[in-house]
Amino acid sequence: MRISRKYGWVLCLTAELWGSCQNGEIPAEGPNTQKPLEIAAEIKGAETAKSKTVIDDFGSYDSGAGFSDGDQMGFYSMRDENGNENNGYVNLPTRYVAAENCFKNEALIVDYPNNFGYTFGYYPYRAGNADNIDIYRPDGTVEDLLIAGTSQLSGGRIYLSFVHAFSMLIIVPGTGFEQAAEEAANTVRVVLEYGVKASVVRNTATGTIGLALSQDDTAPKEFVAQRRTNVMYAQEGEVIPVCYSVILPNGAEIDHIEMTDNHGTMQRVDPQIESLERSWRYPININMTGTTPTVWPYKIQPWITDEQPIELGGTYGINNTEDFQIWVTQYNRYTSGDLSTDEKEQVIEALKAFGEMTDGKWRFQINASIDCKNLFGTNSLSSLLTRLNDELNGRNHTLSNLDTPLAGSIGEGGKLTNLNIDAITITSENTTPIGALALEMDGGEITHCDIENIWIDTKGPVGALVGKAIAGIISENKVNGLLLGTESSSDGITGVRSGNVTCENNRSSALIF
Repeated sequence: MRISRKYGWVLCLTAELWGSCQNGEIPAEGPNTQKPLEIAAEIKGAETAKSKTVIDDFGSYDSGAGFSDGDQMGFYSMRDENGNENNGYVNLPTRYVAAENCFKNEALIVDYPNNFGYTFGYYPYRAGNADNIDIYRPDGTVEDLLIAGTSQLSGGRIYLSFVHAFSMLIIVPGTGFEQAAEEAANTVRVVLEYGVKASVVRNTATGTIGLALSQDDTAPKEFVAQRRTNVMYAQEGEVIPVCYSVILPNGAEIDHIEMTDNHGTMQRVDPQIESLERSWRYPININMTGTTPTVWPYKIQPWITDEQPIELGGTYGINNTEDFQIWVTQYNRYTSGDLSTDEKEQVIEALKAFGEMTDGKWRFQINASIDCKNLFGTNSLSSLLTRLNDELNGRNHTLSNLDTPLAGSIGEGGKLTNLNIDAITITSENTTPIGALALEMDGGEITHCDIENIWIDTKGPVGALVGKAIAGIISENKVNGLLLGTESSSDGITGVRSGNVTCENNRSSALIF
């Protein structure tokens, strides 16, 4: 790791980078804690340990909540507390202490938390688990498992960010199924092509741990969807009288859904969904078209928080690299301000494929992860977007291998949210403040973005997210990587920023060499 100047802002204390920093060796200096193992944890999208792990309207753990006193988590690590390889912990029980806002194991005394290497946790804890994890409840349903496969260090604690390990299918009975849906005893069944089992897998090559699923012919394949009533969604504020939800293993292939129609006939419905992705909810509406059941997919939603209702309908979005190129080009034309009336109408029509406009403001969304390597040529632009004045919702998808900031500037009304960026490398000989998401911010918002593996080397101020922040809101973001420049804010989030900027609840681990 090269540090060529006085100011080297390093954000590489995250567990993902322990294996690459110093080849996995223990740093010569670090926080000597001499205290029991402490793990601060959050459910992604919520504040750390905000409240209880309550059950929401869909029967899953509420992402808008946190953990409560006495909750138990299973802890895994690549190494033990002394840094010994191949001697990591397997399903170590840790108990949440509300007064201290962390999970603890009083018997395990830790000198240096980074000795553990990469760590992994799951909730709720089961004593019988080891490398294989039982994901089924006694009644045969899938456990709403929360997992955390990434971690950070701060103040001698390990920080874990939990997500839902599996997927959820939400079935809305439509035309031809309304009467049957009114019957509380009616059963809706989801049948998978094959059963699956779960295990915790250690990758010694990368030094990481994660949850993996594999086919298991002895595991359950049939699941009964639970009937839910009075669930809100964000389409003109309507209420769905009845819907059905079921938690399913991610990657599962659904063979069919069994539903009874208004005439009492059991229909076998093909949901027309490819393998389910982790931490996503899939709402579908099933209607009868003549004598044939038809599936109308809604927007697939990130399983983040139920404070934001599920949105149904809409087909727009950026779906691949070609879409992303077109969107960037057309949006830059739209914001240039030098188009004729006819040209502007043409650009607006082109942008409708990627977003929707309400009261003169666009909302664009990304529907798939996109590899941006050489997409616009190597370092051919000072930024991809000239200026962002509208909303771009990443919907938890990832832009990878960027070699230039995403935006030149973010203005009033501009919003970046739920966007992940992995591996952004920028080298600049200029003294202009620079950041991974924007050179400058004079309004707008950056929220719930996760930026990993940053490498910025510049001759001016440098920030993980924004070079120069004059106004706006930067909150609930996570960053790690390496920043080399002449100056940065104390948290490394911005290069320089004024007192008019609200910057809070961001997570980084910044050290000055």
